[in-house]
Amino acid sequence: REQDNPVLLYWGAVWCPPCNRLKAGLFRDPDFIARTRDFIPVYLDGDSKGAQAWGERFNIQGYPTLIVLRPDRREITRLFSSGDAAQVEAVLDAVRRGGRDIEPIFKDALTQPRQLSADDWTLLAGYGWSLDNGRLVEDGDTTGVLARLAAAAPDGPLQRRFALQSLAARKPDSAPLDATGRAAARRTLETVFATPAELQGNRDTLVGRAGPILEAASAAGAERVQLAGKYEAALQGFGTAPKLDTSERLSLAGAEIDLFRAHAGAKAPLPPALISKVKAEVARADSETKDRYARQSLISSAAHLLSDIDDKAGAERLLKAELTKSASPYYYMPSLAKLAELRGDKTGALTWLRRGYETSEGPASRVQWGVNYVEGLIRLDPGDKAAIRKAAAQVVPPTMRAEFQG
Repeated sequence: REQDNPVLLYWGAVWCPPCNRLKAGLFRDPDFIARTRDFIPVYLDGDSKGAQAWGERFNIQGYPTLIVLRPDRREITRLFSSGDAAQVEAVLDAVRRGGRDIEPIFKDALTQPRQLSADDWTLLAGYGWSLDNGRLVEDGDTTGVLARLAAAAPDGPLQRRFALQSLAARKPDSAPLDATGRAAARRTLETVFATPAELQGNRDTLVGRAGPILEAASAAGAERVQLAGKYEAALQGFGTAPKLDTSERLSLAGAEIDLFRAHAGAKAPLPPALISKVKAEVARADSETKDRYARQSLISSAAHLLSDIDDKAGAERLLKAELTKSASPYYYMPSLAKLAELRGDKTGALTWLRRGYETSEGPASRVQWGVNYVEGLIRLDPGDKAAIRKAAAQVVPPTMRAEFQG
């Protein structure tokens, strides 16, 4: 208030992989640093005193969340938290030029879109729809809202950006698009694939939601196989980018797996070349990444990829080795528990869950890991009621125990 400057609020946690990707990437980007000199930066760790109350006040759904606030605490916007530097910087520039709050912009976009300025559309394009949590889209129909924005947007690139986000936001139980809808989705994809600037600008959506987008835009069979080939070619184009970081390489490998399974079937054996590629990318990430923030952001992804190609032993070795290197080793223990459970080792799984809870740090994280442990006991050893009661009593705050026992 004293300086009349906007606030850039970063809500995160020390153990959170996407948070650490922001720390290793966006927060060290010189252009981002230069563009935020007029902002008051605030880091709110979810385990700090009173943080969860602030999280509820701002209606925050999860880590990480970036929110831009006015000096009077009114929210201007919340950013797509993938950390795409160009998109974030465009939004911050619009704010610095006096951009409006996202809520009236959103309402105008649905009722009188021609009244929106270029900065209004920039703020809409960079909004974190996955972090909305009912703030703008009250009924949860993000897919429908984004489709309406695609129809209202003033130019082709914006129309296609919203259309892709609409496809990506579709829920697994959504009714399939009809032939006309699929054809429109394919045209959108093919245009983006053929336009380098749009391909790069929509990379996070295309990579992060490759499987669902492919399934929404094509019918099973030859149509899907053909579109998958074009999609895979676009992903390979990303792979040749000179500034591609290790985390992005892992994401691309995961997207290739998703595309293959989307057209070949969930149980179809993966091509040997793809399995070899995944293992090579994981080994490269493990050997080349020294920065602790970067490692925290990628090791869990790497382990997930190994598990996804059915190399669960390799995933377990990777996670166990990281326990001695990580500042938050407890983060990996639920994953080790899951791997133990998958091979039938219930005792080992419960041991990892208990260790995760006992070594976790911070009040909010301790509750989260404690709930993991209690749920594990209920699922894996339901007959040991004494252990379940004891663990639950440790996790649940004393002020809530009477309600819990009731």
